[in-house]
Amino acid sequence: MILLDTFKVFTLLFGACVGSFLNVCIYRIPQPGMTVASPKGSFCPRCRTAIRWFDNLPVLSWLLLRGKCRSCRAPISIRYPLVELFTAITFLVIWWKFGPESEEQVQSAAIWGTLIFWWATFAVMIVISMIDIDYRIIPDELSVTGGALVLLVIPFLHDVPHDLSGVAWLTQRLSSLEGSIASGSALAIQIGLALLLGAAGMAGMRRFNRDYEGKVRSWWGTRWAGAVCASLGFGIAGWLASPGWLESSEGSSLIASLLGAAVGSGTIYGIGRLGTWVFRKEAMGFGDVKLMGLLGAILGAKFVLLSVFLASFLGSVIGIGIRIITRNTTIPFGPFLCGGAAILILADERVDTVIRWYLGLFGQ
Repeated sequence: MILLDTFKVFTLLFGACVGSFLNVCIYRIPQPGMTVASPKGSFCPRCRTAIRWFDNLPVLSWLLLRGKCRSCRAPISIRYPLVELFTAITFLVIWWKFGPESEEQVQSAAIWGTLIFWWATFAVMIVISMIDIDYRIIPDELSVTGGALVLLVIPFLHDVPHDLSGVAWLTQRLSSLEGSIASGSALAIQIGLALLLGAAGMAGMRRFNRDYEGKVRSWWGTRWAGAVCASLGFGIAGWLASPGWLESSEGSSLIASLLGAAVGSGTIYGIGRLGTWVFRKEAMGFGDVKLMGLLGAILGAKFVLLSVFLASFLGSVIGIGIRIITRNTTIPFGPFLCGGAAILILADERVDTVIRWYLGLFGQ
């Protein structure tokens, strides 16, 4: 138990450090001419003075400096330590949900793969939510690239869209190194066809270089198309090599991910178009559509529909309160979409019970 308690403390500290990095992402990604890596090092947004390491400790430095820059004494938003603290707590909750339950399980590669996958997923959702709150945008660098990566690796993520059990198949395969030369050749053919169709999809998107609004299509859009085509190529090659491949864990995960991405994006797009027609103004940004492609690829069709339901519920309750307090009629929906997905991931069984109880109130 001492080892597990040590890892819990480490998880809190690690989460706080990741939260500090997420603050950098939240500030820099929307800024033109800035990247996460450039300029190097943290700096005060007002006086541009480089922040030294002892003034950049998560949460603690903000408390010691009393929320002010050491150089110019400009106030530092309390949101910085709150994001760090929230990330630390979130990482600890993920540890409790997916982490080892005994000291023997600490050495399990599958469990650590699961933790890393969900830590990365929640980190991206935090950054997306905060940027959407600040700028009313969801950067393609996060939603499209994240969705593309999920589609490319989903055949190796055992049952993630089905029961949210995490990364297991790939780690087991790498650790055991099982499989014949024939199966290795089949996998090589699948990867080759995936790369070929992926390149063709990206080239096609570059050929038709205008999006649905008539704007020049971004590199991120071509990357999403390449990932979808590569995933389809991987699935087609697997099916041609073995008709039963689609029923395997890899094939079923790929199908569930593609279907989830389509259902998630399609549902939000349909809701947005309906809202635009009813209210005679834009009701849903296309960034939300791409975000739901990412969440759908992770959750699968069933869970992504439930996440939309939860997001709508959270938006109606919390959004009304925000509107009353701030008198702001434009409320970002991205944080609620991420919130609905997070609730499903961390409390899927309890959510199902609550939904059944809710529907029972109406005799269903």
